[in-house]
Amino acid sequence: MKKGAIKNIITSIISLFVFISTLVITLQFVFDKQEEIPDSASANGVLFFKYFTSDSNVLVALICVIILVFAIKNIAQKTDKMPKWLIILFTIATTGTTVTFLTTAFFLGPTTVINGNSYFTMFEGRLFFLHFLTPILAIILNVLFLNYHRLNWKHALLCVSTILVYSFVYIPCVLSGTWIDFYGFTFGGQMWVIPLALIIMYGLAIGIGFGLMVLHNLRVKKVN
Repeated sequence: MKKGAIKNIITSIISLFVFISTLVITLQFVFDKQEEIPDSASANGVLFFKYFTSDSNVLVALICVIILVFAIKNIAQKTDKMPKWLIILFTIATTGTTVTFLTTAFFLGPTTVINGNSYFTMFEGRLFFLHFLTPILAIILNVLFLNYHRLNWKHALLCVSTILVYSFVYIPCVLSGTWIDFYGFTFGGQMWVIPLALIIMYGLAIGIGFGLMVLHNLRVKKVN
Protein backbone atom coordinates (compact mmCIF):
# COMPACT_ATOMS: atom_id res chain seq x y z
CA MET A 1 0.00 0.00 0.00
CA LYS A 2 1.35 3.41 -0.96
CA LYS A 3 2.32 5.96 1.68
CA GLY A 4 -0.32 8.41 0.44
CA ALA A 5 -3.05 5.80 0.82
CA ILE A 6 -1.99 5.00 4.38
CA LYS A 7 -1.97 8.69 5.23
CA ASN A 8 -5.48 9.14 3.87
CA ILE A 9 -6.76 6.09 5.74
CA ILE A 10 -5.41 7.46 9.02
CA THR A 11 -6.81 10.89 8.17
CA SER A 12 -10.20 9.29 7.55
CA ILE A 13 -10.14 7.40 10.84
CA ILE A 14 -9.18 10.46 12.91
CA SER A 15 -11.68 12.71 11.12
CA LEU A 16 -14.52 10.21 11.50
CA PHE A 17 -13.72 9.65 15.17
CA VAL A 18 -13.62 13.39 15.92
CA PHE A 19 -16.92 13.97 14.13
CA ILE A 20 -18.81 11.06 15.69
CA SER A 21 -17.49 11.63 19.23
CA THR A 22 -18.25 15.36 19.06
CA LEU A 23 -21.71 14.71 17.62
CA VAL A 24 -22.54 12.22 20.37
CA ILE A 25 -21.24 14.49 23.14
CA THR A 26 -23.06 17.51 21.70
CA LEU A 27 -26.35 15.61 21.55
CA GLN A 28 -25.82 14.34 25.09
CA PHE A 29 -25.28 17.84 26.43
CA VAL A 30 -28.18 19.27 24.46
CA PHE A 31 -30.66 16.65 25.68
CA ASP A 32 -29.17 15.96 29.13
CA LYS A 33 -30.59 17.98 32.01
CA GLN A 34 -27.86 16.97 34.48
CA GLU A 35 -25.24 19.62 35.25
CA GLU A 36 -21.69 18.55 34.43
CA ILE A 37 -19.54 21.66 34.78
CA PRO A 38 -19.15 22.66 38.45
CA ASP A 39 -19.41 26.24 39.69
CA SER A 40 -20.57 27.49 36.32
CA ALA A 41 -23.66 28.34 34.33
CA SER A 42 -25.64 25.49 32.82
CA ALA A 43 -24.03 23.71 29.88
CA ASN A 44 -27.13 21.79 28.94
CA GLY A 45 -29.67 22.35 26.18
CA VAL A 46 -28.94 25.10 23.69
CA LEU A 47 -26.84 26.76 26.42
CA PHE A 48 -24.14 24.25 25.46
CA PHE A 49 -23.33 26.47 22.49
CA LYS A 50 -22.58 29.55 24.55
CA TYR A 51 -19.23 28.04 25.54
CA PHE A 52 -16.15 28.59 23.38
CA THR A 53 -15.18 25.02 24.26
CA SER A 54 -18.34 23.74 22.61
CA ASP A 55 -18.15 25.99 19.57
CA SER A 56 -14.48 25.30 18.88
CA ASN A 57 -14.99 21.53 19.11
CA VAL A 58 -18.08 21.61 16.90
CA LEU A 59 -16.22 23.71 14.31
CA VAL A 60 -13.36 21.21 14.18
CA ALA A 61 -15.83 18.32 13.88
CA LEU A 62 -17.70 19.94 11.00
CA ILE A 63 -14.49 20.61 9.09
CA CYS A 64 -13.42 17.03 9.75
CA VAL A 65 -16.46 15.92 7.76
CA ILE A 66 -15.14 17.83 4.74
CA ILE A 67 -11.65 16.43 5.29
CA LEU A 68 -13.15 12.94 5.48
CA VAL A 69 -14.86 13.41 2.11
CA PHE A 70 -11.60 14.44 0.43
CA ALA A 71 -9.64 11.66 2.15
CA ILE A 72 -12.11 9.00 0.99
CA LYS A 73 -12.01 10.51 -2.49
CA ASN A 74 -8.20 10.24 -2.45
CA ILE A 75 -8.39 6.59 -1.43
CA ALA A 76 -10.97 5.77 -4.08
CA GLN A 77 -9.19 7.63 -6.88
CA LYS A 78 -5.69 6.73 -5.67
CA THR A 79 -4.70 10.39 -5.42
CA ASP A 80 -3.33 12.48 -2.57
CA LYS A 81 -4.48 16.09 -2.59
CA MET A 82 -6.64 18.52 -0.66
CA PRO A 83 -7.58 22.15 -1.35
CA LYS A 84 -5.53 24.84 0.36
CA TRP A 85 -8.63 26.65 1.66
CA LEU A 86 -9.51 23.52 3.64
CA ILE A 87 -6.07 23.34 5.24
CA ILE A 88 -6.27 27.03 6.20
CA LEU A 89 -9.77 26.61 7.61
CA PHE A 90 -8.76 23.58 9.64
CA THR A 91 -5.70 25.40 10.99
CA ILE A 92 -7.97 28.21 12.20
CA ALA A 93 -10.29 25.66 13.82
CA THR A 94 -7.37 23.75 15.36
CA THR A 95 -6.17 26.98 16.93
CA GLY A 96 -9.57 27.33 18.59
CA THR A 97 -9.50 23.89 20.21
CA THR A 98 -5.86 24.40 21.20
CA VAL A 99 -6.87 27.60 22.98
CA THR A 100 -9.53 25.53 24.73
CA PHE A 101 -6.99 22.92 25.83
CA LEU A 102 -4.36 25.39 27.04
CA THR A 103 -6.90 27.59 28.82
CA THR A 104 -8.31 24.54 30.60
CA ALA A 105 -4.90 23.12 31.48
CA PHE A 106 -3.26 26.30 32.74
CA PHE A 107 -6.14 28.53 33.88
CA LEU A 108 -9.49 26.81 34.40
CA GLY A 109 -7.91 23.70 35.93
CA PRO A 110 -5.94 25.61 38.58
CA THR A 111 -8.95 27.87 39.17
CA THR A 112 -11.05 24.78 39.83
CA VAL A 113 -8.52 23.67 42.45
CA ILE A 114 -8.69 27.09 44.13
CA ASN A 115 -12.46 26.69 44.29
CA GLY A 116 -12.04 23.41 46.15
CA ASN A 117 -12.48 20.90 43.35
CA SER A 118 -10.06 18.47 41.71
CA TYR A 119 -7.92 19.73 38.84
CA PHE A 120 -8.93 16.70 36.80
CA THR A 121 -12.62 17.57 37.12
CA MET A 122 -12.15 19.60 33.95
CA PHE A 123 -10.96 16.49 32.12
CA GLU A 124 -13.45 13.91 33.39
CA GLY A 125 -16.16 12.18 31.36
CA ARG A 126 -17.29 14.04 28.28
CA LEU A 127 -15.04 16.95 29.15
CA PHE A 128 -12.04 14.70 28.44
CA PHE A 129 -12.99 14.79 24.76
CA LEU A 130 -13.82 18.50 24.62
CA HIS A 131 -10.89 19.76 26.68
CA PHE A 132 -8.16 17.29 25.71
CA LEU A 133 -8.64 14.51 23.16
CA THR A 134 -10.22 16.46 20.30
CA PRO A 135 -7.72 19.35 20.57
CA ILE A 136 -4.79 16.91 20.56
CA LEU A 137 -6.18 14.92 17.62
CA ALA A 138 -6.76 18.16 15.70
CA ILE A 139 -3.11 19.15 16.21
CA ILE A 140 -1.89 15.72 15.13
CA LEU A 141 -4.10 15.77 12.04
CA ASN A 142 -3.02 19.29 11.11
CA VAL A 143 0.70 18.83 11.60
CA LEU A 144 1.30 15.23 10.56
CA PHE A 145 -1.33 14.31 7.97
CA LEU A 146 -2.61 17.44 6.23
CA ASN A 147 0.79 18.34 4.83
CA TYR A 148 -0.37 19.44 1.38
CA HIS A 149 0.23 23.20 1.29
CA ARG A 150 2.55 25.63 3.02
CA LEU A 151 1.02 28.24 5.31
CA ASN A 152 2.21 31.83 5.73
CA TRP A 153 2.04 34.56 8.35
CA LYS A 154 -1.28 35.84 6.99
CA HIS A 155 -2.85 32.45 7.59
CA ALA A 156 -1.38 32.43 11.10
CA LEU A 157 -2.93 35.82 11.86
CA LEU A 158 -6.32 34.53 10.70
CA CYS A 159 -6.16 32.00 13.52
CA VAL A 160 -7.25 34.69 15.98
CA SER A 161 -10.61 34.92 14.21
CA THR A 162 -12.47 32.32 16.29
CA ILE A 163 -11.56 33.83 19.66
CA LEU A 164 -12.08 37.32 18.24
CA VAL A 165 -15.62 36.56 17.09
CA TYR A 166 -16.45 34.79 20.35
CA SER A 167 -15.18 37.71 22.45
CA PHE A 168 -17.58 40.04 20.61
CA VAL A 169 -20.39 37.92 22.06
CA TYR A 170 -18.95 36.88 25.42
CA ILE A 171 -17.79 40.28 26.72
CA PRO A 172 -21.06 42.19 26.03
CA CYS A 173 -23.06 39.34 27.61
CA VAL A 174 -20.87 39.40 30.72
CA LEU A 175 -20.91 43.20 31.01
CA SER A 176 -24.68 43.30 30.62
CA GLY A 177 -25.20 40.56 33.19
CA THR A 178 -26.83 38.24 30.64
CA TRP A 179 -24.12 35.66 31.34
CA ILE A 180 -22.02 35.16 34.43
CA ASP A 181 -18.28 35.24 33.81
CA PHE A 182 -18.07 31.45 33.62
CA TYR A 183 -14.50 31.58 32.30
CA GLY A 184 -13.43 33.71 35.26
CA PHE A 185 -11.60 36.31 33.18
CA THR A 186 -12.78 39.16 35.44
CA PHE A 187 -11.56 37.38 38.59
CA GLY A 188 -14.80 37.87 40.45
CA GLY A 189 -16.23 40.94 38.76
CA GLN A 190 -13.12 43.09 38.34
CA MET A 191 -14.07 44.47 34.95
CA TRP A 192 -10.82 46.40 34.50
CA VAL A 193 -9.11 43.03 33.90
CA ILE A 194 -11.10 42.43 30.70
CA PRO A 195 -8.78 44.38 28.32
CA LEU A 196 -5.77 42.51 29.73
CA ALA A 197 -7.56 39.18 29.42
CA LEU A 198 -8.45 39.94 25.79
CA ILE A 199 -4.87 40.87 24.94
CA ILE A 200 -3.65 37.62 26.48
CA MET A 201 -6.25 35.49 24.68
CA TYR A 202 -5.72 37.19 21.32
CA GLY A 203 -1.97 36.87 21.75
CA LEU A 204 -2.32 33.21 22.68
CA ALA A 205 -4.41 32.48 19.58
CA ILE A 206 -1.94 34.27 17.29
CA GLY A 207 0.98 32.50 18.97
CA ILE A 208 -0.69 29.12 18.48
CA GLY A 209 -1.42 30.03 14.85
CA PHE A 210 2.25 30.76 14.20
CA GLY A 211 3.28 27.63 16.07
CA LEU A 212 0.98 25.47 13.97
CA MET A 213 2.23 27.21 10.83
CA VAL A 214 5.86 26.41 11.64
CA LEU A 215 5.20 22.78 12.57
CA HIS A 216 2.92 22.30 9.57
CA ASN A 217 5.43 23.79 7.12
CA LEU A 218 8.28 21.69 8.49
CA ARG A 219 6.27 18.58 7.71
CA VAL A 220 5.29 19.88 4.24
CA LYS A 221 8.95 20.51 3.42
CA LYS A 222 9.96 17.08 4.68
CA VAL A 223 7.26 15.29 2.70
CA ASN A 224 7.76 17.25 -0.50
